[in-house]
Amino acid sequence: MDGMEKITARIREDADREIAQMNQETDRLQWGAGRIMHHENLFALVSSLKKKAEEGCRDFSPELAALRKVEASQNACYVDDISYMIHGTEKVMQILMKIEEDK
Repeated sequence: MDGMEKITARIREDADREIAQMNQETDRLQWGAGRIMHHENLFALVSSLKKKAEEGCRDFSPELAALRKVEASQNACYVDDISYMIHGTEKVMQILMKIEEDK
């Protein structure tokens, strides 16, 4: 097995282990099965905006405040996601460096 095959095999093993840990019974999932992570339900907000627009209302302050909260929440989620990806990339780099050292 050459260096690249070793790297590929190691990454597959680690990925399989991570996936096995993620595949839990639905009753064990703390956040609920089938949930879209970081999903913001904007149905009520959009409905309110449509209703106000139809009525000719020009005060959208409550909806704007709600959207600002959603924006802040989504920005926090993106930061968490990026941190998670950076951590994963660093982990792969460590594995690759270890494989290279073991040659």
